[in-house]
Amino acid sequence: MRNAMKLNEKKTIIISGIPQRIHLWAKDETKPVILFLHGGPGMPFRHKIRKHLLPLADDFVLAAIDERGAGGSFSPTLKPEDLSIDDFLADIKEWTDYLCKRFHHKRIYLIGHSFGSFLASRAIVENPESYAAYIGVGQIVDMPDLMEERYKMLSQKAREIGDALLIRKLEEIGSPNGGRFSTQEANDFFSSHYYAVMEPAGYPSFEKREIKPVMRSLEYTREEKKNWLKGIALSRAATSSVIDALSLKPYGNVRKIPHYVIQGIDDISAPYPLAKEYAEKIRAPKHAFLTYTRSGHEPCFEEPERFMIDVRNRFKEDVD
Repeated sequence: MRNAMKLNEKKTIIISGIPQRIHLWAKDETKPVILFLHGGPGMPFRHKIRKHLLPLADDFVLAAIDERGAGGSFSPTLKPEDLSIDDFLADIKEWTDYLCKRFHHKRIYLIGHSFGSFLASRAIVENPESYAAYIGVGQIVDMPDLMEERYKMLSQKAREIGDALLIRKLEEIGSPNGGRFSTQEANDFFSSHYYAVMEPAGYPSFEKREIKPVMRSLEYTREEKKNWLKGIALSRAATSSVIDALSLKPYGNVRKIPHYVIQGIDDISAPYPLAKEYAEKIRAPKHAFLTYTRSGHEPCFEEPERFMIDVRNRFKEDVD
């Protein structure tokens, strides 16, 4: 019989001067800590961890935060300029220090998904001594390269399905330069067509697969559910101003801690080829690139049983 959850705590604490939300789960509070950083940006996934990954609480303390401006960490006083990369990194450092102190460890484990994988990658470069190992899921590497790859993928898909109008329009707007299209009109056109065309037929809408599960979940309060939607809008507004900073290229390929990337082969948000190329260049004490063949952008939730096995197998470093 499985042990009862000893720690199941949702709380708000002040991080970088801002009230921010965390959920902690554990069956043994002496176990190593995993800090999860969600993507979006602005899309907390505490409800998905609760649904899919709680068995990991047998072996770890699970810590899922709502990043600044998102969900339970939303505040109407925050402006897009308050969500800079440096702000996020300062928060992560403070959360890390809090978790190390509370659970009496020198280091924690770090898992970042999508936008969270970019933040986590920056965090392990800046403060490697605070982390025992890293797993990136749906790894973001470089926004200009990502946008160019998406343009190529949509162009190829348009040719495959014989959509002459889409082919012509893509040729007219041209590929993005430095992650940006030449006009806002071109950007809006691409954004409105990319997922509509690239997602498989019958794939659930964003509302059905993302918004409704949040609204039905017991993980969030009524106020947090309202703020979940507000946080998406705020975070997207902020992202548009920091797109040029979303690159790991300036930080080279050397990492001081074990470094793993898990990528769904059908990922169209963070294209698989870019993550694979990045991961294979990494030099770290231990490193690996793991392909999930039945997943898109969320292999941690699309193939949770395999993901939990991989986490247990990879996260074995001493945290004390």
